[in-house]
Amino acid sequence: KSDAQIAEALITHEINKAGHTVSRDKVTQPVTVQYRDPGFIRFESANMQSLYSHILHTVFFVRQSTGSIIMSEWMDAPITIGDKRYRIGIGGLHSMEQSQYITCTPDMMLVDYDVASYYPSIILQQGLYPAAVGEEFIGVYRNIFKRRIKAKKRAQEIAKIKVRTEELEVELSYHKVQSDKLKLVLNSSFGKFGSKYSPFYSPDLLIQTTITGQLALLMLIERLNTCGVDVVSANTDGIVIYHHQDLLPTVKDIMFDWQLDTSYQLEATPYKILASRDVNNYVAVKPDGSTKGKGCFGEQGLSKNPDLPIIYRAVTD
Repeated sequence: KSDAQIAEALITHEINKAGHTVSRDKVTQPVTVQYRDPGFIRFESANMQSLYSHILHTVFFVRQSTGSIIMSEWMDAPITIGDKRYRIGIGGLHSMEQSQYITCTPDMMLVDYDVASYYPSIILQQGLYPAAVGEEFIGVYRNIFKRRIKAKKRAQEIAKIKVRTEELEVELSYHKVQSDKLKLVLNSSFGKFGSKYSPFYSPDLLIQTTITGQLALLMLIERLNTCGVDVVSANTDGIVIYHHQDLLPTVKDIMFDWQLDTSYQLEATPYKILASRDVNNYVAVKPDGSTKGKGCFGEQGLSKNPDLPIIYRAVTD
């Protein structure tokens, strides 16, 4: 099974175990879907307010042969905030930088802010559940979410202990595996919202989740840009910002207020260097010298074609 099929099977099993039947027979395929106002999106500039209004009034058609959503042509146009351009879509937000290299000086800060469990947080915040499954979906999904957060928190607590016993190392490994596999279930199950062959099929929930995520990030980007903070990259569930040390109190205030407004949680990771081919392929160097790679620079694995990995390893080194 794929990741999404595993997630579907597990959630279906949990719902059935609770005495509720999950069946594909109850699914209906709509002709059109529309995005609903989540109630907290607020923009300051006229062009962003116009964009939001346009999205709220757009009717998205569903391709009957595949069940996928047809993206409106006007969404192809880039969005400009400050001197940066972004592209939105059914999938996620993407900044449009190319061949970018940023390195920190002692008086500058380069920080990656990711939204923790972004799509699962949106689903739970707005109470989104497939009509063919019912509200039982939310109960099972929330339980998996809580278990994942608990495992991740415990793993982080143990990782901070400098001298660990063999028992702690075993416990650390266990909680890491628990956190990773539950994260897979949470994130991958969302993908089934777009599959017409799944009992979770709900194209309306798909756009409600992805568009909310994009708008919330654009809201944060707009606030940072207004205060002179340079957003150097943005991708689906996070942004990378570059700013002078003096702006740190302002950045903290903006991040805190955004978290209050949205209920989402941000996780910060400082970088020393960010070297990007584009938004989906980059290497970031952390203060301790370790690296984070994405796309062609990411770690090799079963789901990735090992195409000349020595080249990308050499670039990272």
